[in-house]
Amino acid sequence: MSEEKWLHDEPKSWHDVNRALQDISILMEYLAALPEGRLLSYFTDTQNQVSSASPKITLPPCANYPDFLNRLAEINSAFQSGTAPPLAAAAMDGRPVLSAIGFIYWSRDFLAAAAAPATADSIRLTHDYVVRRARFSDRWRRWYDALRGKDKEPKPVPRLPIDVDETTRKLLARRLAVRVRNYEWITMAVVVLTVGVSIYALSGRLILGREKFAQDAFAAIDAQIQAQEDKIFPSAQLPMDGKPVMPVVSLCSFIQHHPVLTATGVASGNDVKVADLSGATVGPASATDHGAAKPAADEQTFYVSALQAHLCPARDKVLQSLFVATMHLQSWSSLVTQGFSGGFHLGFGSYSTHVPDLLAPLFGVVNSTLSDYATENNGAICSVAAPGMVSERPDAAECRRVLLRLINRSRNVSESILGSITQYILPVLYGFLGSMAAAMRLLRRKIDASLLSFTDRSRLQQGAILGVLCGGVIGLFANYVGNAEPAGGLGLSALALLAGYNVDGVFRFLDEFSERVFRPVQPTKPG
Repeated sequence: MSEEKWLHDEPKSWHDVNRALQDISILMEYLAALPEGRLLSYFTDTQNQVSSASPKITLPPCANYPDFLNRLAEINSAFQSGTAPPLAAAAMDGRPVLSAIGFIYWSRDFLAAAAAPATADSIRLTHDYVVRRARFSDRWRRWYDALRGKDKEPKPVPRLPIDVDETTRKLLARRLAVRVRNYEWITMAVVVLTVGVSIYALSGRLILGREKFAQDAFAAIDAQIQAQEDKIFPSAQLPMDGKPVMPVVSLCSFIQHHPVLTATGVASGNDVKVADLSGATVGPASATDHGAAKPAADEQTFYVSALQAHLCPARDKVLQSLFVATMHLQSWSSLVTQGFSGGFHLGFGSYSTHVPDLLAPLFGVVNSTLSDYATENNGAICSVAAPGMVSERPDAAECRRVLLRLINRSRNVSESILGSITQYILPVLYGFLGSMAAAMRLLRRKIDASLLSFTDRSRLQQGAILGVLCGGVIGLFANYVGNAEPAGGLGLSALALLAGYNVDGVFRFLDEFSERVFRPVQPTKPG
């Protein structure tokens, strides 16, 4: 380079002026895109033509907007050509005449203050981030062009020197764009998982509620039947002489069934089924045959009292409802305690999949423990625990299946599964979703305002971690902040969502709670 070119003999000043001109160009482009005319409100010749409510926090290097633009254009052109810029004319408002370098520095400081809170670095990073996000959708076309060997278009040679921070900035923008895209996909996957777990927990809560309602209804109606049985069958008087007689049977077993003919024919008076006090059935006699085909017969039930006619059918319905609810509850809990298997078809073959029992040990159902119990005394424990559910000599495999079936029918297992889901699993998931919602909204606002920074990449990851942490904290403080009952603990999920969305509020709550718990005891003054 020639020695007579402007600032080439001063490398430090040359690079500083180059960076300042680039910052000015970025800030001017940003301010020009703002709809409120913020830049024009600082100059005396244009501030009366725009309305700006923002306070003036800086002064421009010259009073008139045209003079400001012309002076910047002269200095920029001179810097690119390497010639010294012409001297500025004396300012009409009495300000001192600035040198070219002084005008550049003042202009940069003025534009930085006018564009605040955005800076030249945040504007550059936001622009590079938007470009990288836009290129994700164009990646397949660029790969296809690379495979075809299509030559890339030559990049235009910039007249200004390349920014030394451009490579690092674009690398960070690319990494930020990749992380944001990955967290978006992770959030979508967690949303699907959360919806599935929420549906599973909600169905479990409804099933448990229905099963509890059926148990209470059965206990109530069984108490009424027992009261009637106590009236019919008085208690035995002690002491007894001779062999005791105990003719007590269930009230609903003391009924009569009469065959009712629905076609041609007459029922015989002896065709009666009677359940006596001992439970034995008397009859029926042979039906009368009139030479025609035997008609289809149906049975009609008769009761000994009107109260029995109402209680016994109601008891049968409640018992059926209780059986369905218990079976439904067993089917619900078996998804966790037994896992599931299935298959899928891809068009050229069928494949079967099996999900191993990985979650069952977390809820206290350990297959190895059941196997140990089943192998003791060759399955004799099942003959004692469930005599009506196994054969006379059950083997270890049969005994293990019976023990697992008993566990699945237990309400305790279902309550432990539902309680774990509602107090820990769902709050953690909703805490993560709340933190991601807050992070995505904050990122969107920063992009719109060109306020992205290099630390946003780690802030996104830390937000996800703190969201999961806050969801776990809500589970720990379940008794303090909400209902911890398995049947009504789904409200913790909503609270966890708010906790993940407002992490700062959770930590303020923890600070206040810690201050109350660990508040130092003030020494009392001696009286």
